[in-house]
Amino acid sequence: MKMAKRVLAFAMILALLVSLGAPAFAEEAQYATTKSFLEQIAEVDGFECEVKRIIEGDTEKYEMVSVKYEGDMSDYKTNIQLLFSENLDEVQIYVYNLINFDAANYADVLDAVNSINASGTGVKLFVDKSDNSVTAEMYQILCENDAADITLMAVGFMIGYTDSVFEMLEDYAV
Repeated sequence: MKMAKRVLAFAMILALLVSLGAPAFAEEAQYATTKSFLEQIAEVDGFECEVKRIIEGDTEKYEMVSVKYEGDMSDYKTNIQLLFSENLDEVQIYVYNLINFDAANYADVLDAVNSINASGTGVKLFVDKSDNSVTAEMYQILCENDAADITLMAVGFMIGYTDSVFEMLEDYAV
């Protein structure tokens, strides 16, 4: 039921986005896919976006955007990192430190994360033993002409999904 409310809230946000103008800060972005995403999300309540930097990958460059969300779709503040491909064909979406846990609970957290991953949602959870945290990761293939819509839907999905996962893992959170 809670997930249905989040999906409905996100659908209303998408409808609102259709009627909004371009933001002033979009000129900071260099890639067309990043710019179009920032233009659509700028006026939506609860979101703050900031273009961070260009990251050199093994085979291409990525433009990193930090998105913070604190609003009706989530019970906690979500920090999302988006990596827009220089080739304009993908965006990688990460939520780091979904939870932090005590090292003594590593095996239990790993079992819980593996069970959640088995659901096959397209979001993968990773347990990072170096800092005792859980990270969520999702990839989206983009077409330049609808990159903003796809990315915005993916961000909305990620917010709802990580909110639900947080509830499943919150007993392990420190």
